[in-house]
Amino acid sequence: MTRLALASALVLFASTAAAQVEPTPTTPAPTTPAPTAPPIEATTTVSTPPPEIAPAHDEKRGFEIGLRAGIGLGIGAALHSARTNEDIKLVDQGNIDVPFTLEAGFRLDPRLYLGAWGNWTWISPRKDSKSFCTEQADSCSASLMVLGAQVRFHPMPEMKFDPWISLGAGYEWAFDKATAGPVEAKSSFRGFQWMNLSVGGDYMVASRFTLGPYLSGSIGQWANYNRDVTGAGPLSVSSHGSVEDIGEKRIHSWISVGIRGAYTL
Repeated sequence: MTRLALASALVLFASTAAAQVEPTPTTPAPTTPAPTAPPIEATTTVSTPPPEIAPAHDEKRGFEIGLRAGIGLGIGAALHSARTNEDIKLVDQGNIDVPFTLEAGFRLDPRLYLGAWGNWTWISPRKDSKSFCTEQADSCSASLMVLGAQVRFHPMPEMKFDPWISLGAGYEWAFDKATAGPVEAKSSFRGFQWMNLSVGGDYMVASRFTLGPYLSGSIGQWANYNRDVTGAGPLSVSSHGSVEDIGEKRIHSWISVGIRGAYTL
Protein backbone atom coordinates (compact mmCIF):
# COMPACT_ATOMS: atom_id res chain seq x y z
CA MET A 1 0.00 0.00 0.00
CA THR A 2 2.79 2.32 0.87
CA ARG A 3 4.61 1.48 -2.39
CA LEU A 4 1.46 2.14 -4.41
CA ALA A 5 1.03 5.55 -2.85
CA LEU A 6 4.69 6.38 -3.45
CA ALA A 7 4.46 5.44 -7.13
CA SER A 8 1.35 7.50 -7.59
CA ALA A 9 3.05 10.50 -6.01
CA LEU A 10 6.07 10.19 -8.36
CA VAL A 11 3.86 9.99 -11.45
CA LEU A 12 1.91 13.05 -10.34
CA PHE A 13 5.15 15.01 -9.70
CA ALA A 14 6.59 14.15 -13.09
CA SER A 15 3.40 15.22 -14.87
CA THR A 16 3.35 18.54 -13.03
CA ALA A 17 7.03 19.24 -13.82
CA ALA A 18 6.53 18.46 -17.50
CA ALA A 19 3.58 20.81 -17.65
CA GLN A 20 5.61 23.65 -16.14
CA VAL A 21 8.54 23.41 -18.65
CA GLU A 22 7.92 25.77 -21.62
CA PRO A 23 9.08 24.71 -25.04
CA THR A 24 12.15 26.54 -26.39
CA PRO A 25 11.12 28.78 -29.32
CA THR A 26 12.76 27.90 -32.62
CA THR A 27 14.54 30.85 -34.27
CA PRO A 28 14.26 30.72 -38.04
CA ALA A 29 17.56 30.77 -39.98
CA PRO A 30 18.44 34.20 -41.39
CA THR A 31 17.72 34.58 -45.07
CA THR A 32 19.92 36.56 -47.48
CA PRO A 33 17.88 38.73 -49.84
CA ALA A 34 18.40 37.98 -53.51
CA PRO A 35 20.57 40.59 -55.30
CA THR A 36 18.59 43.06 -57.30
CA ALA A 37 19.76 44.33 -60.69
CA PRO A 38 20.60 48.04 -60.85
CA PRO A 39 17.94 50.14 -62.50
CA ILE A 40 18.35 50.59 -66.23
CA GLU A 41 18.77 54.22 -67.09
CA ALA A 42 17.34 55.47 -70.32
CA THR A 43 20.12 56.90 -72.53
CA THR A 44 19.89 58.96 -75.66
CA THR A 45 22.47 58.12 -78.34
CA VAL A 46 23.38 60.94 -80.71
CA SER A 47 24.65 59.47 -83.95
CA THR A 48 27.08 61.49 -86.05
CA PRO A 49 26.82 60.78 -89.75
CA PRO A 50 30.08 59.31 -91.07
CA PRO A 51 32.09 61.37 -93.55
CA GLU A 52 31.57 60.70 -97.19
CA ILE A 53 33.90 57.90 -98.20
CA ALA A 54 35.25 57.69 -101.70
CA PRO A 55 35.09 54.49 -103.75
CA ALA A 56 37.82 51.87 -103.49
CA HIS A 57 41.40 53.11 -103.61
CA ASP A 58 42.00 51.13 -106.80
CA GLU A 59 40.15 53.92 -108.62
CA LYS A 60 42.83 56.35 -107.40
CA ARG A 61 45.83 54.40 -108.63
CA GLY A 62 47.34 54.18 -112.11
CA PHE A 63 47.96 56.44 -115.11
CA GLU A 64 46.21 59.80 -114.71
CA ILE A 65 45.54 62.62 -117.15
CA GLY A 66 44.27 66.03 -116.08
CA LEU A 67 43.28 69.37 -117.53
CA ARG A 68 43.18 72.76 -115.85
CA ALA A 69 41.50 75.94 -117.07
CA GLY A 70 41.43 79.23 -115.23
CA ILE A 71 41.98 82.94 -115.12
CA GLY A 72 44.92 84.85 -113.70
CA LEU A 73 47.50 87.57 -114.05
CA GLY A 74 51.24 88.12 -114.11
CA ILE A 75 53.07 90.14 -111.49
CA GLY A 76 56.68 91.22 -111.18
CA ALA A 77 58.90 92.33 -114.05
CA ALA A 78 60.25 90.79 -117.24
CA LEU A 79 63.56 92.68 -117.08
CA HIS A 80 65.11 96.06 -116.44
CA SER A 81 65.30 98.22 -119.55
CA ALA A 82 68.62 100.00 -120.03
CA ARG A 83 67.02 102.29 -122.63
CA THR A 84 64.34 103.67 -120.29
CA ASN A 85 66.06 102.79 -117.00
CA GLU A 86 62.80 101.22 -115.82
CA ASP A 87 61.52 97.74 -115.10
CA ILE A 88 59.29 96.25 -117.77
CA LYS A 89 56.40 95.14 -115.54
CA LEU A 90 54.06 92.35 -116.53
CA VAL A 91 50.97 94.29 -115.36
CA ASP A 92 51.85 96.97 -117.95
CA GLN A 93 51.97 94.37 -120.73
CA GLY A 94 48.75 92.42 -120.18
CA ASN A 95 45.34 92.69 -118.54
CA ILE A 96 44.35 89.10 -117.72
CA ASP A 97 45.69 85.64 -118.48
CA VAL A 98 43.71 82.53 -119.42
CA PRO A 99 45.88 79.46 -118.73
CA PHE A 100 45.27 75.90 -119.94
CA THR A 101 47.38 73.14 -118.42
CA LEU A 102 47.58 69.50 -119.52
CA GLU A 103 48.90 67.00 -116.98
CA ALA A 104 49.96 63.36 -117.41
CA GLY A 105 51.55 61.03 -114.90
CA PHE A 106 51.17 58.13 -112.52
CA ARG A 107 49.20 57.90 -109.30
CA LEU A 108 51.72 55.63 -107.62
CA ASP A 109 49.31 55.11 -104.74
CA PRO A 110 46.22 56.99 -103.56
CA ARG A 111 48.38 59.59 -101.81
CA LEU A 112 51.24 60.23 -104.26
CA TYR A 113 51.34 61.38 -107.91
CA LEU A 114 54.37 62.01 -110.14
CA GLY A 115 54.02 63.50 -113.60
CA ALA A 116 54.74 66.09 -116.25
CA TRP A 117 52.71 69.07 -117.36
CA GLY A 118 52.51 71.56 -120.19
CA ASN A 119 50.89 74.97 -120.09
CA TRP A 120 49.73 77.41 -122.73
CA THR A 121 48.40 80.80 -121.61
CA TRP A 122 46.60 83.41 -123.64
CA ILE A 123 47.49 86.91 -122.45
CA SER A 124 45.19 89.85 -123.11
CA PRO A 125 47.49 92.70 -124.29
CA ARG A 126 47.29 96.08 -122.63
CA LYS A 127 47.54 99.11 -124.92
CA ASP A 128 49.83 101.49 -123.10
CA SER A 129 52.91 103.57 -123.70
CA LYS A 130 54.82 101.25 -121.35
CA SER A 131 53.56 98.14 -123.13
CA PHE A 132 54.88 96.32 -126.18
CA CYS A 133 51.42 97.09 -127.55
CA THR A 134 51.70 100.87 -127.95
CA GLU A 135 48.94 103.24 -129.02
CA GLN A 136 50.31 103.16 -132.59
CA ALA A 137 49.83 99.38 -132.89
CA ASP A 138 47.03 98.06 -135.05
CA SER A 139 46.97 94.61 -133.44
CA CYS A 140 48.80 92.85 -130.62
CA SER A 141 49.04 89.35 -129.18
CA ALA A 142 50.90 87.65 -126.34
CA SER A 143 51.19 84.14 -124.94
CA LEU A 144 53.13 81.99 -122.51
CA MET A 145 54.24 78.36 -122.73
CA VAL A 146 55.66 76.27 -119.88
CA LEU A 147 56.88 72.66 -119.70
CA GLY A 148 57.67 71.05 -116.38
CA ALA A 149 57.32 68.23 -113.85
CA GLN A 150 55.51 68.00 -110.55
CA VAL A 151 54.83 65.88 -107.49
CA ARG A 152 51.38 65.95 -105.89
CA PHE A 153 50.35 64.78 -102.42
CA HIS A 154 46.83 63.75 -101.39
CA PRO A 155 46.63 63.64 -97.55
CA MET A 156 43.05 62.24 -97.38
CA PRO A 157 42.42 60.10 -100.49
CA GLU A 158 39.64 58.16 -98.76
CA MET A 159 37.37 61.23 -98.71
CA LYS A 160 34.96 61.92 -101.52
CA PHE A 161 36.38 65.48 -101.64
CA ASP A 162 40.10 64.76 -101.93
CA PRO A 163 42.32 67.79 -101.09
CA TRP A 164 45.81 67.96 -102.57
CA ILE A 165 48.96 70.08 -102.81
CA SER A 166 51.51 69.97 -105.64
CA LEU A 167 55.01 71.30 -106.17
CA GLY A 168 56.72 71.55 -109.54
CA ALA A 169 59.26 73.39 -111.68
CA GLY A 170 59.74 73.99 -115.38
CA TYR A 171 60.95 76.17 -118.23
CA GLU A 172 59.09 79.17 -119.69
CA TRP A 173 58.80 80.79 -123.09
CA ALA A 174 56.89 84.06 -123.47
CA PHE A 175 55.98 85.64 -126.81
CA ASP A 176 54.49 88.96 -127.87
CA LYS A 177 53.81 90.52 -131.25
CA ALA A 178 52.61 93.96 -132.38
CA THR A 179 51.89 95.19 -135.88
CA ALA A 180 51.41 98.73 -137.21
CA GLY A 181 50.93 98.94 -140.95
CA PRO A 182 53.89 97.22 -142.64
CA VAL A 183 55.84 96.96 -139.39
CA GLU A 184 55.84 93.82 -137.28
CA ALA A 185 57.69 93.63 -133.96
CA LYS A 186 58.11 90.30 -132.20
CA SER A 187 59.76 89.58 -128.86
CA SER A 188 60.43 86.40 -126.92
CA PHE A 189 61.69 85.65 -123.42
CA ARG A 190 62.80 82.39 -121.89
CA GLY A 191 64.07 81.12 -118.56
CA PHE A 192 63.43 78.80 -115.66
CA GLN A 193 60.27 78.65 -113.64
CA TRP A 194 61.89 77.73 -110.35
CA MET A 195 58.75 76.82 -108.47
CA ASN A 196 55.10 76.17 -109.18
CA LEU A 197 52.94 75.63 -106.11
CA SER A 198 49.30 74.58 -106.41
CA VAL A 199 46.56 73.62 -103.98
CA GLY A 200 43.13 72.24 -104.75
CA GLY A 201 40.65 69.45 -104.28
CA ASP A 202 39.16 66.64 -106.36
CA TYR A 203 35.49 65.74 -106.06
CA MET A 204 34.59 62.28 -107.32
CA VAL A 205 31.77 62.97 -109.79
CA ALA A 206 31.94 59.55 -111.49
CA SER A 207 33.98 56.39 -111.37
CA ARG A 208 37.65 57.36 -111.85
CA PHE A 209 36.68 60.94 -112.85
CA THR A 210 37.21 63.93 -110.55
CA LEU A 211 36.49 67.64 -110.80
CA GLY A 212 37.41 70.45 -108.45
CA PRO A 213 38.94 73.90 -107.86
CA TYR A 214 42.59 74.87 -107.83
CA LEU A 215 44.80 77.85 -106.95
CA SER A 216 48.27 78.13 -108.44
CA GLY A 217 51.27 80.45 -108.17
CA SER A 218 54.76 80.36 -109.66
CA ILE A 219 58.13 82.07 -109.33
CA GLY A 220 60.46 82.41 -112.31
CA GLN A 221 63.12 84.49 -114.02
CA TRP A 222 63.84 85.02 -117.69
CA ALA A 223 67.48 84.82 -118.73
CA ASN A 224 67.32 85.36 -122.51
CA TYR A 225 65.55 87.91 -124.67
CA ASN A 226 65.07 88.22 -128.42
CA ARG A 227 63.47 91.04 -130.42
CA ASP A 228 62.88 91.01 -134.15
CA VAL A 229 61.38 93.94 -136.08
CA THR A 230 60.61 93.90 -139.80
CA GLY A 231 59.65 96.98 -141.81
CA ALA A 232 60.12 100.61 -140.93
CA GLY A 233 57.82 102.68 -138.79
CA PRO A 234 56.94 103.68 -135.22
CA LEU A 235 57.64 100.19 -133.81
CA SER A 236 61.22 100.07 -135.11
CA VAL A 237 62.94 100.79 -131.81
CA SER A 238 65.46 98.04 -132.50
CA SER A 239 65.72 95.54 -135.31
CA HIS A 240 67.78 92.45 -134.62
CA GLY A 241 67.00 88.79 -134.39
CA SER A 242 69.78 87.55 -132.15
CA VAL A 243 69.23 86.06 -128.71
CA GLU A 244 70.69 88.18 -125.93
CA ASP A 245 71.31 87.49 -122.27
CA ILE A 246 69.28 89.75 -120.03
CA GLY A 247 71.69 91.92 -118.08
CA GLU A 248 69.52 93.02 -115.16
CA LYS A 249 67.21 90.11 -114.48
CA ARG A 250 63.97 90.42 -112.53
CA ILE A 251 61.64 88.00 -110.73
CA HIS A 252 58.08 87.43 -111.93
CA SER A 253 55.09 85.27 -110.97
CA TRP A 254 52.00 83.86 -112.61
CA ILE A 255 48.92 83.46 -110.39
CA SER A 256 45.74 81.69 -111.48
CA VAL A 257 42.55 80.17 -110.11
CA GLY A 258 40.21 77.79 -111.89
CA ILE A 259 38.83 74.29 -112.37
CA ARG A 260 40.72 71.02 -112.75
CA GLY A 261 39.41 67.73 -114.09
CA ALA A 262 41.24 64.38 -114.00
CA TYR A 263 40.67 60.81 -115.10
CA THR A 264 42.54 57.76 -113.80
CA LEU A 265 42.92 54.89 -116.25
